[in-house]
Amino acid sequence: MRSRYADVRRGYTNYVNKPKNEKPKYDTREILELAIAVDRDQGFVKSGYGYTVTNDPETGEYLEADKQYVVEDNKTLIHKHLKEKQKVSVTTGDKELAGEMIEHFKAIALKKLSGNTNDFQNSVLMYIDAEKIDNLGLAIFASLPSVYVRDIKTQELRDETEDSDYVGTYRTRCNFTIEVKQTRSFPTGNLMICVEGGKNIVKFFSDYSYEVGKVLDIAGFVKDQTVSKYSGLKETMLNRVKVKS
Repeated sequence: MRSRYADVRRGYTNYVNKPKNEKPKYDTREILELAIAVDRDQGFVKSGYGYTVTNDPETGEYLEADKQYVVEDNKTLIHKHLKEKQKVSVTTGDKELAGEMIEHFKAIALKKLSGNTNDFQNSVLMYIDAEKIDNLGLAIFASLPSVYVRDIKTQELRDETEDSDYVGTYRTRCNFTIEVKQTRSFPTGNLMICVEGGKNIVKFFSDYSYEVGKVLDIAGFVKDQTVSKYSGLKETMLNRVKVKS
């Protein structure tokens, strides 16, 4: 499975190569509120990756052809609302969250001063301060609610693991009890970001994506023990992991 944020990286590439004569035409706050409403309703479906639901989400039973339905990507649903082809209902809560998100992403400016921002964050910062945005800005905003949730969870994890230390013995197979904190999907598998002992960061790749909050007893080979260049925290990387419970 490709990362749900893959189109974020692709979006910035498109931004660099976008037509220079395109004029911003969408109200920034309105698009952000619509993006939040769509994400609240269906989560984030990246551009071009809409799909048809053929099985009941609750029972798993196959749906008859007349009961199957299409889940469109978030950007498309926002465009349909703007063209009055399909209504998106924005709640008071969505509007309040939009204000919180604007403040959150504006705080990126402080990181930019120290040179600690990436290309995507720089483009978000440019759009979030504008009164109106163009089509690429709309595409980026469609992903912002899920990026915001990820940012918040990442900060919570950093707060919890600020005293993280290495666990196990380097280049040795060891046993651990861990709690799954985050999962990230890549073409090569699912990266499981876990905590051992309430504070120590443990990571490994898995074909299966375990539920966040799940406590697992595992055995794994301690492949590496390094300080993360992103968080500055000590992390233990495992491979050949076997889940025992």
